[in-house]
Amino acid sequence: MTSTDIQSILELAKNADLEIRKRVWPGLKSLHEADPQGHQDALAALVQHHQALQAMPHQVRSVADMAAIRAYAPFTAFEMAIEPGYDDVANTAYLKAHQDIEHIALFELKGPAVLDIVQSGSWRSIALGACELGPDTSAALFGHPGLSALHALRVEDGWCTESFVSAMTNSAHLSSLRDLALTYGEGAPHFFPELARWPQWKRLRALNMSFGGLEAQGIEALAKLPAPPDLQHLHLGSNEMGDEGLQALASSTWLDGLRVLMLGGDAFGGTNGIEDEGVVALSQSPHLESLKVLDLAGNRIGDAGVKALAQAALPNLETLRLGSNYMGDAGAIALIQSGNMPRLRHLDLGHNSLADKTIDALIGSALLPQLQTVTLIWNQCSAEGLAALREANPHLCTESVWTS
Repeated sequence: MTSTDIQSILELAKNADLEIRKRVWPGLKSLHEADPQGHQDALAALVQHHQALQAMPHQVRSVADMAAIRAYAPFTAFEMAIEPGYDDVANTAYLKAHQDIEHIALFELKGPAVLDIVQSGSWRSIALGACELGPDTSAALFGHPGLSALHALRVEDGWCTESFVSAMTNSAHLSSLRDLALTYGEGAPHFFPELARWPQWKRLRALNMSFGGLEAQGIEALAKLPAPPDLQHLHLGSNEMGDEGLQALASSTWLDGLRVLMLGGDAFGGTNGIEDEGVVALSQSPHLESLKVLDLAGNRIGDAGVKALAQAALPNLETLRLGSNYMGDAGAIALIQSGNMPRLRHLDLGHNSLADKTIDALIGSALLPQLQTVTLIWNQCSAEGLAALREANPHLCTESVWTS
């Protein structure tokens, strides 16, 4: 492991984009496997002295997994994932007997199992995926004093009920909550007024309501609510909001002070249906100065939208995702040559209609030396063009410059 390898991992760990930070784990694992004994001290120092790595929970599915990871680096934060039939008895017993895990993720568990685990300790974060969350479970869950230190709550499926929302918004134990994810919530707009009246709403710093089927009407209803004043992360991906939804969001105060704005689709075909008009409206917003991460991947954005984005004031943007859109060379070249993103480090242009003209523009631009990753998977770029790009910036991670 070279000093360059360590520096690359540090840069990934510092990134405001969670998806970028997740690349730390396979990076550390591959370095460890390449030389398991030779660089233990360097790995340990890297983790011990970098707060971003220490604070980011590493998900494990058993006590054995956790022990194996600790063998090569002294990670201090783990998220125990428990699902039916996967060592759940042993894991639950461990959680009750030890306090070294403060993060849990529970999947497809019945209400009694959820309560048995949650009520066994005090938690920094809880994730509930497709768990049974009936009225009794919800009331007992949010009545647990062990939630007083809860910083992050993620709930997928099952939260869009009167009993769940009422139990959450009336809980006396959520004063530390800052990161809220309520996803896959059909019918979510019905509960927006109650959420907005919740005292904890104004204290949120991160809100994720992706995969909610909100569509334009739901986004318009959300945009009319008072935005949490300290909100930094907003995730509204795969909601079919279209241009109308994005126009409503762009004209609201919700973007003011944001560091991360996620409006992309997903790998399974989910999209927000955003086209050029929506991006034009977003580009004209006066509230983009703080933005560090902008995800617009998996939409229907063409050259006109990308050209508008190239003219936007984005002085602090570090990560831009435009993969899986309808962009051609003209849009990509306008973006590359704009000079309006002086801090851009990670650029995703994959799965568009780009050829070597884009690579030529990138090689001759002031943008290239500052980039750490460029994604060009599934375009029409030649092997020769990609080789020239790597030669022009040898510091680009070789795994980050892809093509079909």
